[in-house]
Amino acid sequence: MLNGKEVPYYEAIQKQRAIENNIRKTKRSIQTLDRTNQDSTIQRTMLTKLNKQLTNLCNEIGLEKDYSRMSIANYASTNKKKNGTIIPEFNRKILNKQYREYSENQIKEISNEMNKVANKYTTNKTKWSGKTYIDEIENSGKMWDCSIVTPKKTSPFEILHEHIHAHSVSYSDIDTYLDNANIEEGIENLITQEISKKENIKQYESEYDYLCDALRNINDKLKIEDDYIKFANTIIKLPIEKRVEFLNNKLIEDETLQWNEKFEIAKSIELLKGSSVINGQD
Repeated sequence: MLNGKEVPYYEAIQKQRAIENNIRKTKRSIQTLDRTNQDSTIQRTMLTKLNKQLTNLCNEIGLEKDYSRMSIANYASTNKKKNGTIIPEFNRKILNKQYREYSENQIKEISNEMNKVANKYTTNKTKWSGKTYIDEIENSGKMWDCSIVTPKKTSPFEILHEHIHAHSVSYSDIDTYLDNANIEEGIENLITQEISKKENIKQYESEYDYLCDALRNINDKLKIEDDYIKFANTIIKLPIEKRVEFLNNKLIEDETLQWNEKFEIAKSIELLKGSSVINGQD
């Protein structure tokens, strides 16, 4: 039983694995912050919340914790940090691993160039700090001080995605993001894909692609804008917590679609609610 409902064993295990995965990511993020002189207070608070989620899940379902799945390699810590915090939820799980390794100078050049590209296609002003840190983490990430952190092995597509976040979620706060990650990650990935087509930037598949498909379906049927970049900018300009509501209102206002088409769009909008992409829960 979970929250008074019967939950299949396999589903419970999947939820457990998702939380464990986010615990590892958050630990790595704290580790990265400790090595790049950044404040990890928010990440440590997040880690406490995740550990509590895991404990509650295990207690309700009767599962055993496996601490080996939450452990990470230890690195020597550095001085205390100030400003920004990496957002591990922004670390996209790239399925296609065709990256290459760049030098620190090359990465900074790529980041500067991707900032120009993002500025070219987005209407919100960027909040990027102008700083890009290199560290041996798993994937690129945007930090709450609006800096970007990336490993040496990366891609322009990955870094562009993080720059797009600087035009969007950087206008919000971490708690709002944690409640609305699906719509944020979906719309950011959509505009990153569409910009990459225009700029001939090599794209990679990610776990957010199904959200992009849902957003394309919504715009195709409701005809909110005449292209996907305009559509993405229309959504990005809205506060994160208002975006799904906006799409629902557009669906309600439409008088041209059949009920079965509206039902299909409603299912697409449902996928964009909540934060299942980062916590594995509905």
